[in-house]
Amino acid sequence: MREAGFYEKLTDGRVRCGLCPHGCILQEGAVGLCRGMKNLGGVLYSLTYEQITALHLDPVEKKPLYHYKPGAMVMSMGSFGCNFHCGFCQNHAIALDPHPKTVALGIEDLARTARETPGNIGMAYTYNEPTVYFDMMLALAKLIKEQEEDNLMISNGFISAAPLRALIPYLDGVNVDIKSFDEGFYKREIKGSLKEVLRTITMLVEAGVHVEITHLLIQGANDDPASFKRMVKWIKALSPDIPLHVSRYFPDYRYTLPATSPARIMAFVREAREDLPYVYPGNLPTEDGGTYCPRCGHLLVERGYTVVNRLKFGSCPHCGQKIPVI
Repeated sequence: MREAGFYEKLTDGRVRCGLCPHGCILQEGAVGLCRGMKNLGGVLYSLTYEQITALHLDPVEKKPLYHYKPGAMVMSMGSFGCNFHCGFCQNHAIALDPHPKTVALGIEDLARTARETPGNIGMAYTYNEPTVYFDMMLALAKLIKEQEEDNLMISNGFISAAPLRALIPYLDGVNVDIKSFDEGFYKREIKGSLKEVLRTITMLVEAGVHVEITHLLIQGANDDPASFKRMVKWIKALSPDIPLHVSRYFPDYRYTLPATSPARIMAFVREAREDLPYVYPGNLPTEDGGTYCPRCGHLLVERGYTVVNRLKFGSCPHCGQKIPVI
């Protein structure tokens, strides 16, 4: 455990957590909605600090980040807990399980693992929601930067502005989930807020952090075409260079709706491509996940069993179009 960096002491030994917009007010001995924060003696402690549930070397495309160092490998870590309660959670064993199995690993050990792993570009904070293990993430991100490596975060975007501002100087790339473009869906199915997620994405883009967006399309739940089109228009207005991943849902946790049909995914991908040049189908390995030049159509990054990057100094070798790929 470690004392949390963002909280407020209230009267009668209570504390208010400042990590996410829930702003949980905790009595002595109480644990926050995310299960990662606890009030002990009027002090808020991070229960996730140096507690690891997963540590793997992954392709950066798995995050998914398609426009950040294609073909690279990144050490990926997770802890436990989440500040959302999605009924379709695909990582519920660590995100929502009340008794997750963890291993104690110090941040120096994690940083050394990142540094000494051949071919690794840095650390990705993922698997469960990184906001829940924010204090560990921030401390480790500083060490990773000192090693001149990269910090990548895969997040639901439900984080308060102050901790996000503290983290941004150490972030290189982020993938944020937009679960739906309907505030009612967020409140009803997720126990969160779309407005706060959009604020996070805006702050990241305005700060110059590389951002990609994932939208898990659940047929019969969040696949209203009008809502999807509003999301696409919002992304385009913020930056048309943002890659969008339209990912196929499979039943998991409490959701028993059938898997989204590949045809439905591709219909939404085609719809989004009318406004955005970089839209990718997710969880559909038979579909083309390549990056094409929006000017001449040349295949620039080919993704299959291996990744082939044909970019030249960040531009299309065929027509010279500048491509927003790091």
